[in-house]
Amino acid sequence: MSITLAACASAHGAGGGDDANPDTNGSAGMATVTVTLVGVGTVTSSPPGITCGATCSASFPINTSVTLTAAPATGSTFVGWMGSACSGVAGCTFSIASSAAVTAAFGCAPGMQTFNFTGAAQVFSQPACAKSITVDVQGAAGGASSTAGAAGLGGRVQATLAIQASDVITVFVGGAGGTAPASVPGTAGFNGGAAGNANSAQAGGGGGGASDLRINGTTLADRVVVAGGGGGGCTCSANPYAGGAGGGLVGGTPPICLSPTTGATGGTQTAGGIAGNYPGYGAAAPGVLGVGGAACANTGGGGAGGGLYGGGGGSWMGGGGGSSFATATATAVTHTQGFRAGDGIVTITW
Repeated sequence: MSITLAACASAHGAGGGDDANPDTNGSAGMATVTVTLVGVGTVTSSPPGITCGATCSASFPINTSVTLTAAPATGSTFVGWMGSACSGVAGCTFSIASSAAVTAAFGCAPGMQTFNFTGAAQVFSQPACAKSITVDVQGAAGGASSTAGAAGLGGRVQATLAIQASDVITVFVGGAGGTAPASVPGTAGFNGGAAGNANSAQAGGGGGGASDLRINGTTLADRVVVAGGGGGGCTCSANPYAGGAGGGLVGGTPPICLSPTTGATGGTQTAGGIAGNYPGYGAAAPGVLGVGGAACANTGGGGAGGGLYGGGGGSWMGGGGGSSFATATATAVTHTQGFRAGDGIVTITW
């Protein structure tokens, strides 16, 4: 976008004895153009003199035609000119008879980036102009058991986060828990899911991994949004039993197959889920920070889902679901339990 600033002639004739051109720069016959930036971009002048942001003011001889050109930064868009010299998005011509002030306004161009499961950390390169992002974070589902005991679906968190241009935002997308073939337990899903277990031909599915965003660090303590993974399904007495749903402030609890089993539970906001325990076979593993509990050995139990805290592993029952989380500074937060099938996904818009 360009704007031409055309200087006007003196108000007096060339031969007038009192001819006095405005002198705002300390030198006769000169006028100063000053540019102010709003948002992220640059403004340059022709003739040279202004390269703003670095140099935002320059003086030009009266009657010099000056052109200002606005260039938005990557991810930005030019909104328009404002001030005493010109306004709007179109060019503006006026006489430089005194100091001229121009504001160039830039906004953030809307955009969206989707992160699919890769099995590794990914980095979101936010535009410098973005002051906030809206995220849709979905955890992975668990795996089905060898008798098609249903996998617990992954949770979902939708929220808005304030960010700075210097923030380093790392995205972890959860992997689905493995489905159990006959006699082979399902594998653990990436990012906190836990493995199932097997007893002869009865095998449980693996727990699904959580999906999360981490700012300025890659440890579990750096997470700002977490969507819990679902628990793996169970095979018990040759019958299918579902895993617990992932997500929610407390992850889902799977149904109990055999009494007097102590049932596995979902992760919470402060602790991992309780491990399932069936007399004579023993206990599965409890959930901990970020990681679900593995199923009890020699049972067809399901592995638990990852989350803020992982669910408890199953002992002749499915694994518990992992809990979801959003940092206290997040706004417009919505939690949905048991939403996503398969691998997780993360979508960021600005």
